[in-house]
Amino acid sequence: MAIWQILSLPPFAQAAARDVRSAYRAIALRRCQWPAAVVQWENDFYVDKALAFGMSSSAGAWGVVG
Repeated sequence: MAIWQILSLPPFAQAAARDVRSAYRAIALRRCQWPAAVVQWENDFYVDKALAFGMSSSAGAWGVVG
């Protein structure tokens, strides 16, 4: 679909994401969920602050938001 077709849609039009993997990443975790999203890489620790595609608990969260 060309961009002009999207831009010509009425203001009340709705859209959906077809790329579900990217859609999961658009959902931010709550601060209280961060301890469960820590990843260790070599000697460093990182917090993944977005919902991860493929994580078992993500499906339930996606059902609430999506």
